[in-house]
Amino acid sequence: MREKIYLYLLMFVTVILIFLYKYQSSVFERQQEDIEALERVDKRLEDENKVLESKLAEAAYFSLEKNESALSYIEEVYHIRPDSLEMRLEDYFYNKNGKEDNPLVPYSGMEGTMQVNKVRLLNHKWLIADFTDGTYWGEMILEYFYTPEDQNIDVELLNSFLYTTN
Repeated sequence: MREKIYLYLLMFVTVILIFLYKYQSSVFERQQEDIEALERVDKRLEDENKVLESKLAEAAYFSLEKNESALSYIEEVYHIRPDSLEMRLEDYFYNKNGKEDNPLVPYSGMEGTMQVNKVRLLNHKWLIADFTDGTYWGEMILEYFYTPEDQNIDVELLNSFLYTTN
């Protein structure tokens, strides 16, 4: 009788071990598939990141941050940090926004007042600005003159464009 109990117990343990082995191997295979899928996603995202970094570098080509000559000019001639000059120019434009059209914008607002939204320095002489009245929008390129002695800023409109479609 004892021998039959031991035999049944051995068979039961063997069946349980086989079941556990199959279960663990299927879990392992699923984990391997998940790892491979995640590695493919990681590779795709790394490739996309490289493309985006390349596009960002290309887009930043005409920007003050990437223009060493303009940065040196600002520091040596204007005796000011480039980021400080950029902040002063942004403040100059934004402070002219108000209840009336911004006087630096060459168009009158049709659906509201024309306001400058964004200013970006291209180099030590030019900047580009985006403006809108809430419905119509446009862009302008300006030449700016900074006088370090009295910290005066003058701008001259070089060209502008107003989008005519909504």
